[in-house]
Amino acid sequence: MLIFNKIGVILNGKTKGWNITIQDDTEGETGGYYILEWSSEDDNKGFDNWYENIENLLFNLTGREIDWTNQDYIPRQPTVEQKKKTEEFRVLAKKKGF
Repeated sequence: MLIFNKIGVILNGKTKGWNITIQDDTEGETGGYYILEWSSEDDNKGFDNWYENIENLLFNLTGREIDWTNQDYIPRQPTVEQKKKTEEFRVLAKKKGF
């Protein structure tokens, strides 16, 4: 069962105990779907995957056990310092031709 915008806990596999959320961006900027996974012990450990269609998303979830909570996923907003570093990186990348 797909549950969007809620936080779940992964019950099996290499990321057992981690948090997970599924985002539907089919009407958004990138289209498709995202799975975000992050460590319940360290918010700095995590990753995301993008899927163009629902079939690929479902394939990735095959065999995974997830305990879904009623907690909504609310993305963190970057701090002023993080925004500053991002802008510095963009300027440097532009200078290097990226």
